[in-house]
Amino acid sequence: MGADMIGYIVVGPKLIGPWQQKEAVRKIKLLVKEWNASGKPPVCQTCFVEYSEASLDGCQCDECGTEMPDLELMKTDPERYVREMVERWPPDFRDVATRDMPGNRDKVIVFAGDMTWGDSPEGAGYAALRLLLNSGCAEELGLE
Repeated sequence: MGADMIGYIVVGPKLIGPWQQKEAVRKIKLLVKEWNASGKPPVCQTCFVEYSEASLDGCQCDECGTEMPDLELMKTDPERYVREMVERWPPDFRDVATRDMPGNRDKVIVFAGDMTWGDSPEGAGYAALRLLLNSGCAEELGLE
């Protein structure tokens, strides 16, 4: 037994365009509308479990420990929320490796991770990618 390398590999556009941002805002507004209509809390995009009240207070999912998106900002100012997500792409931290997508210079491949003994890596790049993927609008922003 030993430490393992755990990380995310994400493919996305070099620059997230205004039309992608507009689609992301539309998706966030739809999510908020669904949450309000159902009366249920949102679902973690990492483990697909509903956030508990403790999760909502602690800003992370109780089930998997993923940092939660800012649900209050999603409800009150979805445009600013999406802008903040766009500003995080691509992450520029010590634990991130980035390269152009072979055959498609408009896309970039981003890896972030670290060695760990079984828990989630603590690096800033890993946390940024995890938050982006759990944002509720990653697909609309072109992140795969």
